[in-house]
Amino acid sequence: MDIYMDKANLLSLLHSRNDNRECYDECIRMMRTNMVLKCNFTPDELLSSDTPEFEEIRNFIYTCYASGTGCGGSVKFKGQYPDLPRPLTIESLETLNSPDAMSAVYLLDNPEEIRRLAFTGTILCGTVGQETDILSQLLFDHDRELTSIDHPRRLHSWYDIEDVVSPCTDIIICDRYLLYNQIDKNLFPLIKTLAGNVYHYRLKIVLCGETQKANIDNEERRRLAKLGKRILQVVRDTTGVDPYLTFVLTNRTDKSNFPEHDRTIFTNYKLFTSGDSFTNYFDRDSGVKTKGRYLTYASMARYINYRNGNNFISFMNNYLLFNPMEYNVIGDMKSNYLSFTTLMSTD
Repeated sequence: MDIYMDKANLLSLLHSRNDNRECYDECIRMMRTNMVLKCNFTPDELLSSDTPEFEEIRNFIYTCYASGTGCGGSVKFKGQYPDLPRPLTIESLETLNSPDAMSAVYLLDNPEEIRRLAFTGTILCGTVGQETDILSQLLFDHDRELTSIDHPRRLHSWYDIEDVVSPCTDIIICDRYLLYNQIDKNLFPLIKTLAGNVYHYRLKIVLCGETQKANIDNEERRRLAKLGKRILQVVRDTTGVDPYLTFVLTNRTDKSNFPEHDRTIFTNYKLFTSGDSFTNYFDRDSGVKTKGRYLTYASMARYINYRNGNNFISFMNNYLLFNPMEYNVIGDMKSNYLSFTTLMSTD
């Protein structure tokens, strides 16, 4: 995961060690071992300036990065990566056509720029003084195998996971039984919770599940159209605007060709996996129905989680590209991560 920082933000982060040393140390450890720090100033500025501020930054970089980092940790300077479009907006980020940019953290020395970006609840971003508050939203206490593993039967509803949900532009849910079991008590509150941070932005939602029939006939289309309208209403009530909604449908009779074995939810900064179908957790009486043993929340700030998220996206894109006869795509076909450019809607 990339993290873009202006000079003032990096200095503010370093000075925050005096306020909360434990949180500071956790943030620095996460950055050093997992994230690509992209400094919005040049190497020449860093090396040639004699100001105390740049000397402090030099000491930090030499101390934390010169001795080696984890699998994903590194430092880059302006000129070593494509320039950010400034002022930064959600629209300018989308024009980059870069999934990495949509899952990056932006710590910038421009309060108005950050205010406008943060207003949408789509991107993790902060201005000077907010560095540890923003970074700590990505922190989990354990490694990938133990990353916030929850027991499903602890939950009373999908609203109970709102404290681990992050800003997002995209929600991609892949689950064989997603479009059937107990939708009112599962799919609708799950989407509502995942979209809970977003305001007046058209989320891009992709739902991948099985059809009931080998071919999508008029009856199935009517059922999906009715389901789609209800999802639009749920998201509209949450964010203020309709989302872009796409169904990726596979043949229920072909158990060998579903694109993803694990039940997976992908968002910009969090990856969720489950031992049971996401629509098999709760029954009509709001009781816990699932017999699944785990629900995993994975922060994409960890290198291995970020790689797993990218692998999921690559797998889905390959499936869309190389299986033209095995699925149907209905809806808007909009995503910042999945590519629908080679497809024609069956609608």
